[in-house]
Amino acid sequence: MNRFSIKSGKLAIGDPTMGMVVVDFPDSGEFTLQQGALFPAQDDVPVIALDSPGLFVVDAEFLSEFEEWYHKVGAETYYALHLLEERTDEISRKLGSEVAFYWEEELSGASKEERYQFDPTKVQNCT
Repeated sequence: MNRFSIKSGKLAIGDPTMGMVVVDFPDSGEFTLQQGALFPAQDDVPVIALDSPGLFVVDAEFLSEFEEWYHKVGAETYYALHLLEERTDEISRKLGSEVAFYWEEELSGASKEERYQFDPTKVQNCT
């Protein structure tokens, strides 16, 4: 199960290559996303644009450090998602906060590299 930690009251979700979307999230603890957390964008409110069939979730407090890691490791691995996914524990340890990786299909039901909106009701508390 992919888990992420939130303490700051905001989460960042998306494909770092396309820009992460920051969402208010008042709960704190460890969480996971369920099927349906992404749905096709119907308007221009925070749109998660995917350039690849995967995305990350991180506490927005650590977004800058996460993006720096992502681009460093991405350059080393030619942005191969399966290799970035394998190294997610590395950034979680460095930040002291769990970072989650999801395949698009897990959350949307399809692998289309679409533009999505986020449904916060599909966040499950793990603590």
